Amino acid sequence: MRILIVEDDEVCRLPMEVQLTRAGHEVVGVDRVGKALDCLEAGDVDVVLTDVRLPGKSGLELIRELQGRDASPHVIVITGYGTIAQAVEAMKLGAHDYLTKPVSAEEVLLKLERLAEFHQMRRDRQRLQQELERRFSVGGIVGVSASMRRVLGMAEVAKDIDTTVLIVGETGTGKEALARTIHYTGSRKNHPFVAVSCQALSRDILESELFGHEQGAFTGAVRRKRGRFELVGAGTLLLDDVDDIPLGLQVKLLRVLDERKFERVGGEDRLELKCRILCATKRDLVEMVEAGGFRKDLYYRIKVIEIDIPPLRQRREDVPVLAEHFLIEYAGRIGRDITGIEPAAMKLLLSHNWPGNVREVEHVIERAVAFAETDRLRAGDLADLGGGPAGPDRTYTLNLPATGGLDFNRMLRQIERDALDWAMFVCDNNQARAAKFLGIPRTTLQHHLAKHAHGRRRKPSPSR
Repeated sequence: MRILIVEDDEVCRLPMEVQLTRAGHEVVGVDRVGKALDCLEAGDVDVVLTDVRLPGKSGLELIRELQGRDASPHVIVITGYGTIAQAVEAMKLGAHDYLTKPVSAEEVLLKLERLAEFHQMRRDRQRLQQELERRFSVGGIVGVSASMRRVLGMAEVAKDIDTTVLIVGETGTGKEALARTIHYTGSRKNHPFVAVSCQALSRDILESELFGHEQGAFTGAVRRKRGRFELVGAGTLLLDDVDDIPLGLQVKLLRVLDERKFERVGGEDRLELKCRILCATKRDLVEMVEAGGFRKDLYYRIKVIEIDIPPLRQRREDVPVLAEHFLIEYAGRIGRDITGIEPAAMKLLLSHNWPGNVREVEHVIERAVAFAETDRLRAGDLADLGGGPAGPDRTYTLNLPATGGLDFNRMLRQIERDALDWAMFVCDNNQARAAKFLGIPRTTLQHHLAKHAHGRRRKPSPSR
């Protein structure tokens, strides 16, 4: 560290300069505030050690001088026993810490060590904040389709409007990621983001989880517990799977949203709700309202802004960019030098229906990256999509009759024909690649193609 000592008593200052220099620090010592300001103008200083009582301007005046500067150094005040009150005043002005005379080098080095730890924690926090903003910024959600551009446009608007947002979408479409985006790009980004799954908890547990409870409120409540409404403070609370909240608890939630106040279970004190609430649902709440499974008044209360994330099968143009995104992420994470996706593999990805949506793409690519044997993902790496045997558990799915018989030879011929159809499709009718794909000689492939009068094949039926 670069340290400036401001002390007019040479008996105190000079030994301190020597000992801190021996400890590996760059040290400059001066006896007046004016000289200290000259040093600060001349170069960067990390820490200022200053006495309170100095000739001319005091150490407190030096701190005031530093207040208006950009990237001002940390100040540690050195004070005698009779000037403790001035040390407290220095702390109020912005000093980081103080020491009382007589001061030893060991005390100073300990303060500097703690200050270095503080710096590291602040850098880690800034790095984490930047990473969160990078991952969950509006631009960080992957999607090039017109429908996703609309979703991101609504998220951009919602982040600056401090009201309830309802995010609708099938499982795996990225509802929580969108909620995080709204939080980490909005005014509450420096406060906590907390997600609660309403599906995973029973009514009583969910009520205690959200509202908290007082000691003795119910059997097993051995101490007071603060709920998520309270713990999240001025941050953002995501109620995921809000469609699974029981009707009785929906009444309490509506009251909280309307009054911005709540009580712990078994308590009487009215607590203020400071957080912003976002909701996510995998089911159509309008249908649930009509069926009596969701309160109409609560539905209208939580859908002030509604963002509907379409399933991946309705925006297939997003599949390639999602696949490339997860490829880069997981290749970097596990240290694999995989640079792209072969056309046949991409064709497989595009032909899949993606019932698991974005989450399924992520898992498929993660597995493919782990098992890939070349620097590009091939169709054979996508075992989960029928791309080839990436493991011993690869099977051919059959729909067999429960009663009656079947023509075994005809079934074998159909399996063979389906395999040829699939290989020629994913290999873009290239016989050499299709033979390698099937693990047979090219002459054998040509024999089977001739046997089945195999011309240019269309995509095989997905039922096989």
